Amino acid sequence: CMVHYFSKVKNILSDVEVVSLHDFEVDPRRRPRILVQTAGHVSGAVRYYKPCDVQVEQRNNNFYPVCHHPRWGGWFALRGVLIFPGLEDSTLVRPQPPDLLSSGEAGEMLELYNLHWQDWRWRDVGCPEEKYSPAQIKYFETPPAERFKLIQDYLANNNPSQDESSS
Repeated sequence: CMVHYFSKVKNILSDVEVVSLHDFEVDPRRRPRILVQTAGHVSGAVRYYKPCDVQVEQRNNNFYPVCHHPRWGGWFALRGVLIFPGLEDSTLVRPQPPDLLSSGEAGEMLELYNLHWQDWRWRDVGCPEEKYSPAQIKYFETPPAERFKLIQDYLANNNPSQDESSS
């Protein structure tokens, strides 16, 4: 799905050189071609919190970093970037990443993400404007092989034309 939409953007901008990099792409040494969370931070879209940035008690020094978005809260799955190598703008200002969490909140988010990621609390640190709906949470908690059936069931039970015909 994501690759499809990246391709659509590249087709729309066919007169401009566009390089797309996805979070799943690796180089010949099996290293990521892009560190998307870092790219999100550098672009000013999210704040990238690393354990060394805040006071957080780690076990075995193995906490993974995570991003915080000002609208959607805790966020780890930035899926890719579009790069425009031929475009330059000397007046372009690099936006600073949003710094909305206190050190304590950032530490709490890192702890929740690393120790309790399955219960989704880490996403709600800092009172995001929008949260995942129960249907979205159920989708992401469903193993990928079972998601198509989940979508079919959802569509069968929530079809607007069925609602209209039953009234």
